[in-house]
Amino acid sequence: MSIYPAHRTEGVIVKKLKDETMIYDLDNHSATCLNAVAGSVWDLCDGAHDVDAILEQSLAQDMASVEVALGQIGQAGLLQQEFISAGPTRREVFGQLIGGARVAAIAAPSVLSMAVPAAAQAMSCIGDGVFGCASVADCCDPDSICLGGVCTSFPGGGA
Repeated sequence: MSIYPAHRTEGVIVKKLKDETMIYDLDNHSATCLNAVAGSVWDLCDGAHDVDAILEQSLAQDMASVEVALGQIGQAGLLQQEFISAGPTRREVFGQLIGGARVAAIAAPSVLSMAVPAAAQAMSCIGDGVFGCASVADCCDPDSICLGGVCTSFPGGGA
């Protein structure tokens, strides 16, 4: 029985870069970066290609690399259904790569995910009495003004 993995198409923003694919997950506010090998596997996860076709058409060197990429992409929550590999674990694959040629390590799939704070959490501003503002927009308090590089409370005098 062939497996036809399909990546998520809703709730994600995909941006292709030179050698990477960046995916922002709108549902859980995480960003995932796929290297060229994992990105080529992602591109073929359209539900129409089985894992054998993905191996043939992607940059992956062997089925273990395809399975590692699918496992990592799935672990990042980017597949429509969980991918369960029948092959070696990621640790076993990388152990083989380290024991083998250095060039093989470059061809290994790599998926890196990280949480992205919501806009309000990522906001940084300068508190009252703290030096470093360039304009009133840099001050946290809406009633502050930037005076000589210091956010200063001024009731009714903010932006």
